[in-house]
Amino acid sequence: MTDLPPLIAAFDADAFWHFLKPDATLWKALWTTVYVSVSAQVVGTVLGLFVALGGMSKNWLARFTCGVYVWFFR
Repeated sequence: MTDLPPLIAAFDADAFWHFLKPDATLWKALWTTVYVSVSAQVVGTVLGLFVALGGMSKNWLARFTCGVYVWFFR
């Protein structure tokens, strides 16, 4: 069995919370980050669904437009 190197620094939760000082601004920033991330994922999924369906369309203009969109963002 190999010996593990000693820890360089131990994590002190009390010091972490003391210096972080989670206040209303931090919680609002956290909520904004989660909201923007989830919203972007939902919009991207819905947009991707419509582009995929448009790419399988019998309409040549819809197929061409969706193909150009996919080509551009790839």
